[in-house]
Amino acid sequence: MRDGSCVIKILVALALLLTSSLLWSAVYRWTDADGKVHFSDQPAENAELIKLKKPPPVANKAATTTTAKRKQQQQRLLNLYREEREEKKKQRIEKKAERKKRKKTCIKAKREWVKYRDSKSIYDTSDSGTREYYSEEKRERYIKYLKGEVTKWCR
Repeated sequence: MRDGSCVIKILVALALLLTSSLLWSAVYRWTDADGKVHFSDQPAENAELIKLKKPPPVANKAATTTTAKRKQQQQRLLNLYREEREEKKKQRIEKKAERKKRKKTCIKAKREWVKYRDSKSIYDTSDSGTREYYSEEKRERYIKYLKGEVTKWCR
C-alpha cells in the first residue's frame, strides 16, 4: 500500500514537471479589423510570433552570498528594532512607576499639609515622652515647608 502511494506521488511530480514546460509556450500578436491589438498563445490569421526572453537562472553563487549578506543585515536591523522596543517599554514602565510614586507622595504631602495648616499647635515628642510644642514662627516655617512639598510632588 505504501509503495502505491509513493508511485502516485512520483507520477504527480512528473506530470507537474511536464506541464510546467508547456506553460512556457509561444505568444502571438495580431491586430483585428477595428485596430485593436490582441495577444494569445494560439496563432491567428496574420499573427506574428513574439520571442520571449527566458527567465533568469535559479541562483548562482554570487546571488546566494548577496542574499546571505542581505539576510544578515535584515537580522541585525530586526535585533536593533527589538532592542529599541524593549528599551522604550522599560522606559514606559519606569515612568509609570515614577508617576505612581509621585501621586502617592503628593497625596501624603497634601494630607500632612492640611492637617498641620488647620491645627492650632504642632509638637514633637521627646525621647522621654514629653511633648515639645513649636513656637508660632517654627510652626509657620514647617507649614511653609509642607506647602513646598505639596508643590514639589503635585505638579
